[in-house]
Amino acid sequence: MKGIQPSIKKLVIGGRNLRVVAPFYIEVDFNCSMEILVVRGNYSSTNPHVTSKNFPSDKTGIETFHVCMIQFNEEVEIPVKEVREVIRELYCREADAKELLTFGIQYPKIQKECPIIGLGSIWNDPDGRQDVVALNADESGLFRTLELAWIKDKGFPCFTVYVCVFI
Repeated sequence: MKGIQPSIKKLVIGGRNLRVVAPFYIEVDFNCSMEILVVRGNYSSTNPHVTSKNFPSDKTGIETFHVCMIQFNEEVEIPVKEVREVIRELYCREADAKELLTFGIQYPKIQKECPIIGLGSIWNDPDGRQDVVALNADESGLFRTLELAWIKDKGFPCFTVYVCVFI
């Protein structure tokens, strides 16, 4: 499976233009804590709130998943509700925090090109905001970062990539 090259498909779903890049395969060790996955990611900087306490998981064992990345080809922010609808129309679900961190570990160069998020794990921070884990890079594109992205009603910037798991 590792030798398969991802391909890009341009689609229109729900009136939205998007790019789907697939296939990618990830092997997720759910026995690992978030803290171990953060260390394995070898990030230049990390948000200290990306922890097992804030992003708990009751999954155990090791599983392999077929995942894709989607990115909207539009110049506007797409509301998260609409992003989720498109993900479901692709017969996918949102990647959770451990799946996203594993994606970052196994495909580290991709986040240097654009921010990547998984909408499958949400943390309600002390200020009442809902945050998701985000893989990103500094402005130079040289250093990989692990951040939190605030879910706003209007959505994320149009260049954001969403990691999705085929169901």
